[in-house]
Amino acid sequence: MKINYTNQKIKKFIHAIQYNELKFAISLIGICFSLRLLAAIFLFSENQIDSWADSKEYLWFGEQFALGNFNPYWDVENHGLIVGPYVPILIAFFIKLFGSPLWPFFIYNCLITSFLTYVIYLLGKNIFNRKVGLLSALWSIFYTDFFRFNIQLLKEPTIYFFLPLTILLVVLSIRNKNKIIFLFGSSTAFSISMHADPRYFFFIPVILIPYLFINWTLIERLKTISLWMAFCLFFSMPMLIRNYNVYGEIIFISPQTISITNKLWKSNVEPYNKSFNQRLLDSAMSNFENDNQSSAEEKYFNSRFENALKQSGGEGRKPYRYGKYEKYFMAMKHYWQATYFTPNYLYRGFRYQKWSLKHNFSSLVFYGIFLPFYLFGFFLTIRNKNLIAIYIAIIPLFHSFMHTFALLPLERYRSHIKLCIIIIGFWVIDLLYKNFTKKEKLVPDEVS
Repeated sequence: MKINYTNQKIKKFIHAIQYNELKFAISLIGICFSLRLLAAIFLFSENQIDSWADSKEYLWFGEQFALGNFNPYWDVENHGLIVGPYVPILIAFFIKLFGSPLWPFFIYNCLITSFLTYVIYLLGKNIFNRKVGLLSALWSIFYTDFFRFNIQLLKEPTIYFFLPLTILLVVLSIRNKNKIIFLFGSSTAFSISMHADPRYFFFIPVILIPYLFINWTLIERLKTISLWMAFCLFFSMPMLIRNYNVYGEIIFISPQTISITNKLWKSNVEPYNKSFNQRLLDSAMSNFENDNQSSAEEKYFNSRFENALKQSGGEGRKPYRYGKYEKYFMAMKHYWQATYFTPNYLYRGFRYQKWSLKHNFSSLVFYGIFLPFYLFGFFLTIRNKNLIAIYIAIIPLFHSFMHTFALLPLERYRSHIKLCIIIIGFWVIDLLYKNFTKKEKLVPDEVS
């Protein structure tokens, strides 16, 4: 009886939302924004700026853009503009308007991570049902990473919003038979994602997958893909022109994309025609100028291992250099890993990683407990031949391949697509709950 009563309450709530969708959207976004802004006010301190890492780099590039220098060189790490231009441009815009970009940028972060909750609701609703959308939106209200990066000058909040928005608009473009507004919107949102993080240039084939397999004519599919890519190319033109003037080559968005375009044409731009990890290694080995290549590399790794041992305090296993294929296996493992109760070593075996009890608990609650449901749901979507559900389910898989290949299995990057795991997870939980309640109805009520 209690289960039936609960079901009735849930159905009434869902029906109320159905007839007051706009009111629900405004309320959801308003509550989220209030929570995120309050958290930002209480958590931010000017003293934190000294401990910033990547945020300092973005701030510096933004300051250079504000001064009119669009070919800046970051002396701290000896490179030009390799980060995506979107965040520095936004910082420069806020500097011009307000003088200091900090709080305007923080408010921007709070706003887009608040609108994100409604985007997640719409994704769950359009792919499965309103209940899945509501549960996913509820998760997103409290998910810690949607608070954590709001008080920094990083790309994460931008990616959090525009990547799911891209996916939602792709889904709506299919649901609405290729309506141009959704096609243009998805391409625009993804262009912003690429200009915030150029590595998403490699993600274009994943975004376009449903258009390849949808039950349309070949001409319709080719037309849709061509139009989508034409919009992307249009938005990329300013950086294409800028990069050609700076480097004398065709470079999409930033030199971070050279590693993939090198497969098509060879770049002569040093050192960007090497992988990120190789550039990191070369830069570190420059401290051993008088040594040959092999001895300098050995000394570099030994120094990193010593540093990792100090950080671990001798706890757990000792770090060692991963083998040729082992490093990719470990990167894949670390990408999906939900907790770090004991010391682990990322990248090539020397980046120390151990989380606090609070961090581990948060990761389990907002990610780890959903993994089994996601894995079950992954195979269930394939069995059901639900193209859109399969599309959502495979995105984390492709994302993990991308970061495994780059040896960048950081939790911060995984959080970009975690919502896909959560939506699939809640769908499976909803199916299991429905199956359970059906069985309960077959059991007669106990006589009191």
